[in-house]
Amino acid sequence: MYNRIVKIDCDGVLRDMLPSMCTLYNDYYEDELTPDDIIDFDVNKVFTKCPNPYDFFFKKHADFIYLNSPVCKKAKEAMDLLHEKGYHIIIVSTQPSFENQYYTLQWLKENDIYYDSICFTKEKQIVLGHIVIDDYPANLFKCNELEKILIDAPYNKNENRFKRFNTLFEYVETL
Repeated sequence: MYNRIVKIDCDGVLRDMLPSMCTLYNDYYEDELTPDDIIDFDVNKVFTKCPNPYDFFFKKHADFIYLNSPVCKKAKEAMDLLHEKGYHIIIVSTQPSFENQYYTLQWLKENDIYYDSICFTKEKQIVLGHIVIDDYPANLFKCNELEKILIDAPYNKNENRFKRFNTLFEYVETL
């Protein structure tokens, strides 16, 4: 029996896509962007040399981005600890295609990330839980959970309406 349901976003909470995105972009466009330079969630506003960054990253090079991105700092340990504490873990992730959903499942398996269930949806508020953890403030605004946790990212530094933690592990340690 689970005591609480926690909804966790994948990209930006479990999987750190920024290093892979910067590497790919820098190689193609001879630039020197770092993850700290990604100060806007909208890729079109950051990767300006690319004619269509969304398609470039999430369609044309999705396999590279999704499969080669590292696990966020101590995220695997955080998921294991949540499981040990009896939380029911639902990964709720927006993925733009079935192919990217497949890559996400493959990445989770390859990195041995524990979860009880997964839901791919843009409408994260339809999945019910007690706690929601995300790196994108707009997703937190839409959700009805009593506890909303924002994981720190270069593009959400100005958001101060949610409890903020540097990493998922940092938050899980407080439970």
